[in-house]
Amino acid sequence: MGNIDILRTPKIDIKKHIEFDTNDRVLKEMINTFVSVLEEKISKDNLRLLYNNMSTLKIENKSILLEQVLGIFKDNTTTGQYYLEDNVISILPLKDKNILGKYVGVEIEEYIVNLYHELLHMSSTVLDREKNMVFSGFSQIGKVGIGIALDDAYTEILLYRYFNLDKEYMSYKYEVIITTLIEDIIGKDKMTDLYFKADLYELAKKLETYNTKENIIEFIENLDSIYVLCDHSKRYRNDIIYYHNKIAQFLVDTYLNKLKEKGLLKSEYNDKLDKYLNSIHLAFEELNISEVKVRKRY
Repeated sequence: MGNIDILRTPKIDIKKHIEFDTNDRVLKEMINTFVSVLEEKISKDNLRLLYNNMSTLKIENKSILLEQVLGIFKDNTTTGQYYLEDNVISILPLKDKNILGKYVGVEIEEYIVNLYHELLHMSSTVLDREKNMVFSGFSQIGKVGIGIALDDAYTEILLYRYFNLDKEYMSYKYEVIITTLIEDIIGKDKMTDLYFKADLYELAKKLETYNTKENIIEFIENLDSIYVLCDHSKRYRNDIIYYHNKIAQFLVDTYLNKLKEKGLLKSEYNDKLDKYLNSIHLAFEELNISEVKVRKRY
């Protein structure tokens, strides 16, 4: 840690929306619904990455058998993934009969959750081939990556904020609470705007109003560490607790500096701080340090 810097996102020209090309009527209807909701919920300026990427997007089914085999060797199975450099979404297919007459795949509700999560990644990703860098939501990936947890968590937040979906399928519950606490500091509208512009750089700059650049980068990296270690939560219990405590301290310090500039009455100040601290406690409970396997999207 400590050797990563956060880069500026390259500028992107806005293009005219081109519909996703598929002969699958059900899939096309799902994607059209996704696009319609985003066009209603966010500004035209924030649709540029969606429009840029849609024309070359490919969607393919993951191998159920392969995921079952991989699940034996790791603590989660992957229900969906967006391959940033190739602009390809790979997800578990809808439930259907295979050649043996057995039903395999996921129910339509879970399929939509997985698809829309990956489409949000697609809608917030820009590839900079000159720098060999991918900027996606609040993550930046080159020789090393930063912000993966923050990005997946905010993707999940927007997924359930914009679409009427069953929270039974929600992933990254710890990271979601922590990222919501960052949104409390930055503001919902600004955070959303920066996500769809893939602008982790500006997000960090906003946080620098209340904390140091070094502490902000360390916080983002600590959240990434928990994101990885929670796949093996029992084995790395002490490390997870260590990173959580560092995250909690950063959030408290940053939020206190935010509250100080507001000039609140003591009672209102204490009330806001108590609610913030309670949310940090709830996040820790969501870590659920055990051997339970989880299903993830990336």
